[in-house]
Amino acid sequence: MRERSEGLPVFDPSVAVDAALTKLEEFTAQNAQEPFPHVYHLKTAEPLLGRGRAYQIKKQVRMLSSCIASIFSEEIRKRHNQIREEVQDDLLNAIGILKNHYPYIYKLEQGSPSHQALAKRFFSTIKNFNALIDLNPDDVSQKSSGFWRTIRSYLCRIGGLSITKRFICNQILLPNRQSLEEDSSIKLLNKRFQIQSQTTTTDKVSNLFQSTKTLDHHQDTELFWMKALSLLRNKGVYFDSIEEELKCIKQSPIYGTLTPNQSDGAYCESWTLEMKQVIKPFPGEKYIVVGQFMKHSHAAARGVPIPNSFFITATPSQTGFPHPCQYSGWALSEMLIPKCPHRLDLLPTVSSILKHQHETANQLIASEENLTKAKKIYLLRKKVFQEHLDFFLNLHETLCLTILNAQEISEDMEATIKRYFTTLRGHPDPFDCLAETHYTIMNQFVTKPYIALQNAWTEKGTLAFNAGGKAAAHILEKEIALKCQELRLQKEKTDIDIEKTILDFILVLGPLLATPSIKIILQEFSEIMNFEPPLLDNFAQKVQAAVYRQTLAFQYDLQADTEESKMFGQLKESLSEDIQLFSQPESGAYFVIVEELKRYFETRYASQKS
Repeated sequence: MRERSEGLPVFDPSVAVDAALTKLEEFTAQNAQEPFPHVYHLKTAEPLLGRGRAYQIKKQVRMLSSCIASIFSEEIRKRHNQIREEVQDDLLNAIGILKNHYPYIYKLEQGSPSHQALAKRFFSTIKNFNALIDLNPDDVSQKSSGFWRTIRSYLCRIGGLSITKRFICNQILLPNRQSLEEDSSIKLLNKRFQIQSQTTTTDKVSNLFQSTKTLDHHQDTELFWMKALSLLRNKGVYFDSIEEELKCIKQSPIYGTLTPNQSDGAYCESWTLEMKQVIKPFPGEKYIVVGQFMKHSHAAARGVPIPNSFFITATPSQTGFPHPCQYSGWALSEMLIPKCPHRLDLLPTVSSILKHQHETANQLIASEENLTKAKKIYLLRKKVFQEHLDFFLNLHETLCLTILNAQEISEDMEATIKRYFTTLRGHPDPFDCLAETHYTIMNQFVTKPYIALQNAWTEKGTLAFNAGGKAAAHILEKEIALKCQELRLQKEKTDIDIEKTILDFILVLGPLLATPSIKIILQEFSEIMNFEPPLLDNFAQKVQAAVYRQTLAFQYDLQADTEESKMFGQLKESLSEDIQLFSQPESGAYFVIVEELKRYFETRYASQKS
């Protein structure tokens, strides 16, 4: 019986994943020392027995003899080309299997030892394979050096044995797993925007052992903040000022658990208070601080910090796509960009964007300099926005009304949009409030439905999708309806006018953008689940075009020299182009990408069906 840990999916594609990994491992091992990847040792000759220098020489002589023979024989060249196509097709199918099931592998990392071993092998194999077919490696000496290597590479190419460009394009670029994790609680906007999160049991210090006593942990919280501040500074986390640093720490939620220490008698003399704080100074940046205090049962005073119990863990979730505060105050969602298209060679424009997106995410994680630059750009954008507040709020209002006018709307919806922007004009932090509002819209109506569909696929695979796209659409629509219900419930519970205004705005714009988002998400999953991709209507095409425009703009911002004198023009241009995109009746420049995606998913469905 196949091993399965509690909490892991019922659907188990590990056999298919194992076979796919074996194919890539064989290809990588055979080409580890070669100047250019080729297929000779996989198909064209009987295996040679032996090892050492003599064995390597025999192997190379046989390969070169075959290549030279192909120069003078059309029949041999055709055979080599046929072999190469067969091998590449097998490898591309294996790559497709691995890309299909990467979310499943992410779950295996938390499973049994055998599951963890498969996950470790999965990531190691992909890393080695990507390095092999990377034609622009950091270590150039590994790819080519010397006359002999050049000759071998040349003969492999003219002999029809070296892999082709269509194969080299297909690196396996996996998304950041942290970005695909769903928060367990519903959090709309945090307290600095005067919005209260829903209260859940995880937001309170556990009172499991406090039925007869209530302890005040205010002083412990203050000491915990000091410890967290010290740990963040030791990490070198960038803040614009001490005030911002303290503000971020004090506004981040703290969770606590109080447990009794062992005692021989019925009365417990001391308790251990464990506190955990999740601190998010910047989009994609996340730190978890944990520490423990010893408390006496009769004392409401400050507890004693337990030595060596305080530590900080960084769990970055960069995606290479901008948070609304990193664009113009609004942005769509990275979930509207395919995570792992199986055949990047069939997506020349999109594949280039995806690779740059992947590189951008890695740079923001690996380089403190790049992350600091992104923070400084945000602060500069916020400063310019505040200095020209009425101008930019008018542009944002026009953009939202333009998006609404692309669909059939009521006068009440238009009034809701206008009321929201009137409220923002009197808000103490309008840029961040606007950005968090748009982030909430995308998180509730795009990200969470996407993750719900992905989880259904990971848990049950094709068993859950006998009806194809209809079953997938039902999951997305059900999740969106649930989010609408939760938001309406929160609106009924609040007496705060600004919260009602923001929730009204979210409930107008969220479902409106969810409709085209469903089609775009289904387009991606049509390749994964093998159903016919939906046709995108004009509005959905505009949303898809806007997503890629925002991705490219974010990549450009991080590479360019940012000057305060140019920021006003950049912000104005971003918003004006978005307004134009949603107001124009016909296709624009970015619809080349939309057409490329349409052709790709239709072609993939036709090839899988046949």
